[in-house]
Amino acid sequence: MTYLIPKKTRNQIKKKFEQCGITYRKSEESYRNIDIPLYPTEILAEQKKDVLKALRRLIKTNGKKMVRFKNLLSELGEDPYDKTIKMRYGHHIKALKARNLVTEKVHGREKKYTLTQEGRILALILSYFIN
Repeated sequence: MTYLIPKKTRNQIKKKFEQCGITYRKSEESYRNIDIPLYPTEILAEQKKDVLKALRRLIKTNGKKMVRFKNLLSELGEDPYDKTIKMRYGHHIKALKARNLVTEKVHGREKKYTLTQEGRILALILSYFIN
């Protein structure tokens, strides 16, 4: 690729892009088909986005794969013992599980959550690009 060659100037890269587009060929055999995974998207409610970002933060900072529900609520700035709050966020997590963004493990009465691969990707995007 042109942009990885340090000898090329910005104007040379711009000129190549204007002539050939984002890709160009060195020979007829250099083009090939690449399968790119497609993810269905829909707009998430702010609380669902917050849950994904908080899960990502907790997993990253604690180094644990699973996050306790009470710890997640605390990270979100909510009272982990308030039943109304538990029901509200339980509803959001259920929707995230249905979209295969979050998985749940139950240990007795305690619930723990983690992000799926798709959930990690979306949480990363939300953390860096969307406020």
